[in-house]
Amino acid sequence: MEFKEFSELNRERCEAPNGFNHSIDSWDLSDWFLAFIGEAGEAANVAKKLNRVRDGIPGNTESVEELRQKLADELADAFIYFDLVVQSEGFDLETIVMSKFEKTSKKIGYAETCKVEGCDEPVSNLFDDGFCVLHDGPPKQPQVQCRGCHKPLTNFNAGGYCAVCYGDILENGAE
Repeated sequence: MEFKEFSELNRERCEAPNGFNHSIDSWDLSDWFLAFIGEAGEAANVAKKLNRVRDGIPGNTESVEELRQKLADELADAFIYFDLVVQSEGFDLETIVMSKFEKTSKKIGYAETCKVEGCDEPVSNLFDDGFCVLHDGPPKQPQVQCRGCHKPLTNFNAGGYCAVCYGDILENGAE
């Protein structure tokens, strides 16, 4: 699921009569922040308990697996409220996160850009294959063929002449 889809679903549930029935505009910034920080605090409390297990301090009644599940739940709750904080201020989560990610990446010298040489499209515009929205894959190699019989590059010998008719190379159909 994309950020935008999640944000739409999150707000819909927040405001729906069969959801929380809570208009995003009914709280101000500090109310939303308190809800977010409350969930982050619950996640921190679980992290504290996990640290106790790590350090051999007795007192926990839950297993590591139970604590890790609680941590995951609390982190998810914090994220859900964080998204609502962002929406309450009229921001788009994906836009602000990617903008900040790119600024910080540039600042520290982490330049993840399009794989096409000379293209500096930022990481937010890249597809999974590492190419940007302007390029749908690696740069296309020029189509090399024989000037005489128009056979493809695979028919050329080491001397650069066509193995079929001994013609020379014609690139991209240009004469």
